[in-house]
Amino acid sequence: MQNVKELIQKAGVVGAGGAGFPTHVKLADNIETILVNATECEPLLKTDFYLLSQESSRLETALEALVKITGAKHGVIGIKQHTGELLGMEHPKKVSDLVSYRFTGNVYPSGDEIILIQDVLGKAVPGGQLPISVGVVVINAETLFNIANAMEDKAVTHKYLTVAGNTEKTYVIKVAIGTPVSYVLDSLGVSVPQDCSVLEGGPMMGNIINPNTSVVTKTTKSILIIDNNTLCIRLKTRKLSDSLNRASGNCCGCRMCTDLCPRHLMGYPIEPHKIVQRLSAKANDTKVFMGAFYCSNCGVCQTIACPQNISPNRLFQRVKAELLKNGIKAVPMEQTVPKAVRNYRKVPSKRLVNRLGIRKYERDDFSYLELPNPARVSILVKQHIGAPGDVSVSVGDAVTVGQIIVKAKENALSTNIHSSVNGTVVEISESAVHIAVE
Repeated sequence: MQNVKELIQKAGVVGAGGAGFPTHVKLADNIETILVNATECEPLLKTDFYLLSQESSRLETALEALVKITGAKHGVIGIKQHTGELLGMEHPKKVSDLVSYRFTGNVYPSGDEIILIQDVLGKAVPGGQLPISVGVVVINAETLFNIANAMEDKAVTHKYLTVAGNTEKTYVIKVAIGTPVSYVLDSLGVSVPQDCSVLEGGPMMGNIINPNTSVVTKTTKSILIIDNNTLCIRLKTRKLSDSLNRASGNCCGCRMCTDLCPRHLMGYPIEPHKIVQRLSAKANDTKVFMGAFYCSNCGVCQTIACPQNISPNRLFQRVKAELLKNGIKAVPMEQTVPKAVRNYRKVPSKRLVNRLGIRKYERDDFSYLELPNPARVSILVKQHIGAPGDVSVSVGDAVTVGQIIVKAKENALSTNIHSSVNGTVVEISESAVHIAVE
């Protein structure tokens, strides 16, 4: 297994679903199940669906090989039932004795790895612990695709992503890492209206970006153009001070935020309504505040649950920051027992789309394009969780596709970054290596 881990690190494979955790570190001992997260639970996204529809055989073969190499018992590809139907599966498919598909409901947040593990494997990961504590490793569908390439000694140089929202159609594109977002939009003939914002990531957990300065990275999942008057944009642009004021004056104590919290329903010691109430009263209740460590920031509390337009999850980020500032960390649980009512309190995807105000952007069909290289790419020197690597090229150097330009830092959580184009290094800034394309 060590050889495969080295190949994966050499290729620069990280979590392509958004977190960017170096994948080679995940391949620990005692793996029972390798679970592929292909639920794509955020609305509007089509990237994983594209890979499943066009590269399923390669993904399945790579997963079976990975299962054998790691000594795991089986590999499971988790997809929504809706996705399965679009792929022509009436029922979950068994590929081999080692690889199979399993369905989740058409609900949000089915892509939260803790939720996914429970829903498709029936295993509850104790709060504060990693999936490996129950013998599971979770990887994204595109991450598995990149692992397949790494096994052939091919580096991560390109990214698959969705471009959707206030556009003529939905696109899934393949593009060189480091490509300016503005170039992506221009190439597709997409303009950003003044009354719209651009999101990197999904409508629920994505971030607003400046398309004129942002570039595609290994973790770019999507580029979405969304009207500013939709709920998802209004919530993302709300000031923290406004959230605090709303909590102080508006909370009615209904506890809906707790009753619908996916992590509370998993049995984790998080009770959002109590945290909001303690913050409103300016009370110092460390025991209650500790629950904020278990928040996944899925946004169900503010988007679906709260009738008073409060944003509990926004407040929890401040609570966690204050706790950590004072040296207080989460205490891992020994076990967790999901609540009996959990299956009756899941959020249907269609309800979420309607609540967010993005129904008009929903499309099952999409166009696939491979964009030509721009005149210049700016490849960020850090695109993953952990320590940034060391730049290994100089201004004036000629580079080729797949060449290491940022070398992983030794004895640290780090990975390589490669050139995505053939060209010449024209600038090295604090944050990026800039390459003029041949």
